[in-house]
Amino acid sequence: MTKRVKSEKLSRTASLIVYGIRSGGKLALLLTQTAQNLRNQSQMEERIHASVLMYSIFIISALVFATPIIFSLSSLLSDVVVTQLSQIEIPSGVSLPLTFGVPVIKQDFILGYIIAVIIMLDVFGGITIGMISKGKGSEGGRYIPLLILVSLVIFFFVRLAFGGIFSGF
Repeated sequence: MTKRVKSEKLSRTASLIVYGIRSGGKLALLLTQTAQNLRNQSQMEERIHASVLMYSIFIISALVFATPIIFSLSSLLSDVVVTQLSQIEIPSGVSLPLTFGVPVIKQDFILGYIIAVIIMLDVFGGITIGMISKGKGSEGGRYIPLLILVSLVIFFFVRLAFGGIFSGF
């Protein structure tokens, strides 16, 4: 039977039953214990699968929702800060211990940096999902383009949606 059906569980179970019978064990007790062990193993596999699915969902939600939203809000905040600092006028003759000026870092650089970070996080997140779910990082490669696309769409959507709100500042 184990030669026709290619199952590692069946092969191990059959060899345990044969070994138990040859050792003089009681067949009914052997079958009962084997069935209980198979049920326990099946329940454990279901728990492991549920845990892996939970970890994958957490990683995907962090990559696709949390990261782009936080980055879009922080880029809008930097836009507001740059705008406000460029509008501050200090009268000549007033000496302050602090100096105000337009920041040296350009908004295009910040936006490019954020996009690059989102893409890198999605690449590494896809590899992590592959490692968690299949045991091989390369298996997560198929998720990477979708993660990047959805993350960038959410980033620009939130940036556009909240851009109107922050433009009043």
